Amino acid sequence: MLLNALDCLQEALDLGFKAKYLTADSWFDSSVFAQSLQKLGIEYVWELKSNRKIKGCEEKTLKKLFSKRVMPQKIKVNIAGKAGIIWASEANLSLSGFSSPIKVVAYYNSKTDKEAFKFIACTEQQESGAKIWECSRLRWKIECFFRDCKSYLNFGRMPAGKEKGSHLAVVIPMILYTSMKLSYEEWDAKDTDTISQIVESW
Repeated sequence: MLLNALDCLQEALDLGFKAKYLTADSWFDSSVFAQSLQKLGIEYVWELKSNRKIKGCEEKTLKKLFSKRVMPQKIKVNIAGKAGIIWASEANLSLSGFSSPIKVVAYYNSKTDKEAFKFIACTEQQESGAKIWECSRLRWKIECFFRDCKSYLNFGRMPAGKEKGSHLAVVIPMILYTSMKLSYEEWDAKDTDTISQIVESW
């Protein structure tokens, strides 16, 4: 899976795509993957597993380290399109398996919580905790994309007997999704309409 992801990233770079950060959930929390991204020159913001070990640290894991840190600070963030408040504590750390120190931010639901509910790493050590949170949340749009494609555009479910047909079962819903988002007027829709609203109106 990670090799496939690296192949896709290399292809995107070869085609000239650029982005400030790559975002991923904790499933991709791999020191090998991190080192591969560094070789590609890709900066990232991704979620870390709470048991990720820290070099030369008595507490050894992120969960233990941040449970003993000073009280988290309040930061303003964008939550579901609205201004909100979240609590965070941060540090530049050397993690086991990682070649360079990275910034790690622990996020809490309240000021008095002893344990963080999320740990996010960022290769840019000067980035703010608020910006790191908002960058990591952009990944959720991918989940929404697949949900809409599966629920309303039969993503991967079109009848197909051979390999080319299987490819079309994936590509056609993506083309429809792109058309509905970028050429919504052609679908008698507004730019604020969701995919479900556009499909149901037809």
